[in-house]
Amino acid sequence: MVLVGLACVWSARHFTLPWLAKADALAALGVAGIAVIVSLRLGKKSVNDLLDAAPTEMLERIAHAAGVPGVLSVSQVRVRQSGPQTFADVVLQVERGLRIEMAHDIADAAEDAIHRAVAGIDVVVHAEPVDAPAGVNNRVARS
Repeated sequence: MVLVGLACVWSARHFTLPWLAKADALAALGVAGIAVIVSLRLGKKSVNDLLDAAPTEMLERIAHAAGVPGVLSVSQVRVRQSGPQTFADVVLQVERGLRIEMAHDIADAAEDAIHRAVAGIDVVVHAEPVDAPAGVNNRVARS
């Protein structure tokens, strides 16, 4: 951009085109504008990294993936970034009265589904017992 501005100034002198004489200043303004935009984007990314912010679409993808058979609802999803690593804590609501092995299997299935949905994520899944609403079929076989 700067080279184009300099070429325009040179052209203004050699071809007597006075309106091109200010091209260098316009090119400098363009470069300054680009520097401001890049700085703002870098600043936003730095603030998000410091605050452990995670993209909203990732929260939705994790919550959707965690909805495996046996999960009544996904009550909480917390995601944070630390460098290149993504960490997630997910709380699932499962039917009260399930055997602990069954609740653990549901949590394992949710964890596997989250790993398939978000590559390289470190996830901790917690199953929380709740009363199932009347008429809800959670597709869990009791044993």
